[in-house]
Amino acid sequence: VNGDRTALAARATSSRLDVAGEVREALWAAHRARSARLLEESRQMTAEALEADVARRVRAGDLARTDLLLAQAEQLAARFAVAAAAAEERATLGAYATLVGAAALAADVPETVAGAPELDANPRVVASLRSIEAARTRLDYVQTVRRDNPTLGIVPRFDRDVYGGDYRNTVRVGIAIPLDTEVRNAPRIAAASAELSEAQVAAVAVRKQVQNDLQRAQATLEGARAQQAIAMAQREVARENLELIERAFRAGERGVVDVLRVRAIAREAAIAAEAARLDFGLATARLNQAYGVLP
Repeated sequence: VNGDRTALAARATSSRLDVAGEVREALWAAHRARSARLLEESRQMTAEALEADVARRVRAGDLARTDLLLAQAEQLAARFAVAAAAAEERATLGAYATLVGAAALAADVPETVAGAPELDANPRVVASLRSIEAARTRLDYVQTVRRDNPTLGIVPRFDRDVYGGDYRNTVRVGIAIPLDTEVRNAPRIAAASAELSEAQVAAVAVRKQVQNDLQRAQATLEGARAQQAIAMAQREVARENLELIERAFRAGERGVVDVLRVRAIAREAAIAAEAARLDFGLATARLNQAYGVLP
């Protein structure tokens, strides 16, 4: 019984880890959607500012009507992107709320890589080992207790010799003593032995899966770290280039087409940098998940 309770508790911890993994995925998906919406809103603000500036310069005769049409097209595209991003954010927040029971999104605080625990401390491995212990305990029990406990039966009787006579109350007592037979014991021992073998095979498979998950998560984290550094550098280069082009545009040295083109490059760089940041955070969470660390 104690072995079954221990195995049940270990499976409960493993199940909580599974739920934590789902929450981690949903949390980072929601943050990714929120980040995308904020980036698109920033794009919309700059597009509206550009449209207003171009309209003013068209009225002053400094720019052509076609430049205003380009700025208006960019502003409308930005509005459309904001609407799409907001819809995606609502969907991911709904999925997150379904898991955690709250609509408020947890703060975007990246997890730190936990110290690598021993493999046998991983909740999934622990649950498989406890299942082996419980199965071995059951096998020991059926091999040791080779017959059922005696049973005592008590049957009261109320009868009389003739109709109308007095009732005679009696009690019949019986004792059944089961015998130790192969017909009874062989199937039970075979079933317990099979259960132990299945638990052992499952434990080996779980250990291999955990090791594979760890190797994959560690490699993904290293890749995400390198990609984040590159994406941040690209974002800074694109931002500096955009500042130069916008300064030249205000001075009348560059046209609207140049501004829109460089803004698109800068926007893609910003999106890539933010995606790399979120990918790194998710990769960290997934590594902790592979370690078996609850958030």
